[in-house]
Amino acid sequence: RHPTRGAYAHDLAVFRSRIAEDLMGQGRDDEAEPLLEQSTTGLRDLIARYPDDPNRYEHFRHASTLHGILKLHRRDLEAYESLVGERLAMCDLARSRKDWRLIFNNLIREQESVVLHRAGRLPTAERFVAFALAGWREIATREPGATDARHQIARWLAADGYQKWSSDPSAAGEAFRQAIAIWESLIEGPERSNSLVSLARLRAACDDPAIRDPSKAVAHAREHMREHDRASFLLGSCLCENGEYEAAREELERFLAEPSFEIRGWPGKLARLYLALAYRKLGMQERAAAEIAAAGASSSIEGTIDWPTDAAFRRIETLLAERPENE
Repeated sequence: RHPTRGAYAHDLAVFRSRIAEDLMGQGRDDEAEPLLEQSTTGLRDLIARYPDDPNRYEHFRHASTLHGILKLHRRDLEAYESLVGERLAMCDLARSRKDWRLIFNNLIREQESVVLHRAGRLPTAERFVAFALAGWREIATREPGATDARHQIARWLAADGYQKWSSDPSAAGEAFRQAIAIWESLIEGPERSNSLVSLARLRAACDDPAIRDPSKAVAHAREHMREHDRASFLLGSCLCENGEYEAAREELERFLAEPSFEIRGWPGKLARLYLALAYRKLGMQERAAAEIAAAGASSSIEGTIDWPTDAAFRRIETLLAERPENE
């Protein structure tokens, strides 16, 4: 929006964060850290000078998130928490800006609350989810016809359910049900695709057994896949949860055979674990063991997954921990 305002400094800061990301992927955190410090400092200064440009906030979040993941690698949770807190404060400060909706969306990501909750930083995780939920509710009030804001409210209600499940199952269940009601109301509108995916993920692997409904999850995933001519780890995992192991095997093998960036991240890792379960249920123990080993050797997912994915990993790990039926 403002291409001439600090354009060189902005491009340099973004370039540094991208180089740092590549270095981190190679395990070269020591070389990445100064680049990330320079990138976040530069983008922070640009936001202070040009606070109306939403793109600056998006690039700052990217650099800050990478810096946070680096801190996680070093088990420096206080530094990670501080970086997350800075983004919350920055978002709050920008509330009066014309494009606050874009700024809010560019700064707030669900993954941070997962990390904080896993690390035992429960008050900060709860504050993060409450902040996000309140923000999207405010946006929905400002823009009553914004269906994407309603989708985001449902996402954060589900996040609230996941984080509350271990301490307050009743409140968690209510949050899950509210999320489902919103997504079901959005299926016939522009948020159809997102709603079907969200419903499938929640009903396949939710912590709350009263919410889990594998047959409905399969139906949602199939409905979504009618619009996409490619294999889906989501459909494969839903089929596995529904006990359709041969169909799950075929879908997950097709997904992992396709040249896709997805197989290098958490979708590939999750697909391999569900494929291992399908193999095990079909009596292919050696192939199951090979997939578990391949999943274990894949790249780290630390700091990069949302609540439904976190739940799916916990679910499949529990299922795989059970003794195979033919042993």
